[in-house]
Amino acid sequence: MFQINDFVWSRSLNEEVQLMAIEYNPFNGSIKYIVDSKYNENVECDFYDLVDLRYR
Repeated sequence: MFQINDFVWSRSLNEEVQLMAIEYNPFNGSIKYIVDSKYNENVECDFYDLVDLRYR
């Protein structure tokens, strides 16, 4: 499980990003991860887009 301020790898952006927020939608159970990268801010990702760098 990821925590705020963790550095993770984004498959869609193909770069290391920092997790800034985790938004949970109680109506449909979805979770959005808001990340900042070197070139983009507040990018929405889903769980399958992110890779934990500690276990690479």
